[in-house]
Parts: sequence; C-alpha cells; structure tokens
Amino acid sequence: MQQKRKTYLLLALVVVVWGILGFRIVKTLSPDSETNPVIVSTTDFSIPEIKNDSFAIRANYRDPFLGTSAKSDKPAKTKKKLKKIPQLPKIPVVYSGSMAENGKKGRMFLVTINGKQHLMKVNQTVEKVRLLKGNKQTITVRYPGHTETIALQK
Repeated sequence: MQQKRKTYLLLALVVVVWGILGFRIVKTLSPDSETNPVIVSTTDFSIPEIKNDSFAIRANYRDPFLGTSAKSDKPAKTKKKLKKIPQLPKIPVVYSGSMAENGKKGRMFLVTINGKQHLMKVNQTVEKVRLLKGNKQTITVRYPGHTETIALQK
C-alpha cells in the first residue's frame, strides 16, 4: 500500500507539471485579444523626409590578373607660374682685411660698402649689409636679395 501511495502522488505531480507547461505553450501560441488592446490614433503624424546619404566606390586597386594599376581620376596638376621677384641691385662690397687683438676671441673686419670703409664684427649690420662669418681670407655677407662670399682684396 505504501508503494502505491507514492506512485499515485508522483503521478499527480507529473500531471500538474505537464499541465502547467501545456497551459503556457497554448497561451503563447494563441494570445487573447483582451491582453493586447489596439490603440487607434486620430492624429495624423507626418513622417520627416529622409535624405539619402551619397557615396562613391573607387576601385583604384591593382588588377590581380593583369598586374596593372587603375588609372587615377585626378586631374593633372597644373604648374603654378612663379612670380618673378625683381632683382635688387648688388651693393659693392670689398673685403680689405681683418685684425684681432691679442688674447681676445673676437675679430674685426675692414669692409668697404658703397665706397665707405667700416670696421665690422660677425653678425653686425651696416647699411643693410650683414656680416655672417669671416676669416683671414674670406668673409660672407648678406644683403637684401643676395648672399655672397668675398675674398680678401690686396
């Protein structure tokens, strides 16, 4: 008797579990119209106009069969015409010599600019002429439009 009681109890439990599962499956497959009421709106909504996004595909890769590259669609570059900068006239500069004081590092250079003699140091500017560097044999000067190296005049 004890054995049959357990069997009936287990059988009832199985029927209840399968009943709950079956009920849920049937409820999912055939939903009631009461649970999902249909809402009818009386206002007219205007849908905004959607603009299509435009793009272009460029197949400018190497041809795998021919081994050649695709021709580019870019126009040929045009050469810009360079404006001619008017040449400024050369300033007559003559290097006459240099002198250094014993024990001092700086050197003075005797430079004639436009017929006038001047004593100049490196990086000094006189009459728009700048002395860039110099030694006993040559000096390098810069003036508007020109940079030149001048040898010692004897």
